[in-house]
Amino acid sequence: MKKAIVIIAVLSFLFIGSSSVMAADRRTKAKEDAARAVQELARKQIAQKSTDLLNSKDWVVYLVPSGVSAGKRLPVIEDILTFKDGRVVSRNLISRGYGDSNYTLSIMPDGIAVWETMQRTAQEDLVFWRGELRGEDLTGVMNMHTSKGAIEEYSFSMNKPAPPAQAEAPARKKR
Repeated sequence: MKKAIVIIAVLSFLFIGSSSVMAADRRTKAKEDAARAVQELARKQIAQKSTDLLNSKDWVVYLVPSGVSAGKRLPVIEDILTFKDGRVVSRNLISRGYGDSNYTLSIMPDGIAVWETMQRTAQEDLVFWRGELRGEDLTGVMNMHTSKGAIEEYSFSMNKPAPPAQAEAPARKKR
């Protein structure tokens, strides 16, 4: 009889202990679920705010040769990007046969909004854009790939780059 009482007491203790552990696990899971829901809501709010900001104006950007194009005699290009209804258009690229294109918007863990798109011409030339919106500052990269294999790479920002410094002509010697 004493053995039966001891066994019942031990089993009761284990049942009560495991119930407490399961309740603690449920509370922990509920807290984690709530934290994820708050993070997702914040991400959605940042995405909506970023979309509204992108759509609010025409973005003047300056494309500077970079990557494989750095050092080549390519000009700095002023362009205007317009975002509307989930699409983006480059005024400079319209004249080269590129139309508007849809873009994807991602929110990074640090809250930076990143947009990306690819544009194509009828001749199969491609342009890849990746931009970052930090507050009201837009920066990024643009890569052009022609169907003939030529590649041009640019970085862009809203800041107009300073003109390149002119090399001074050597002083002439007096005779």
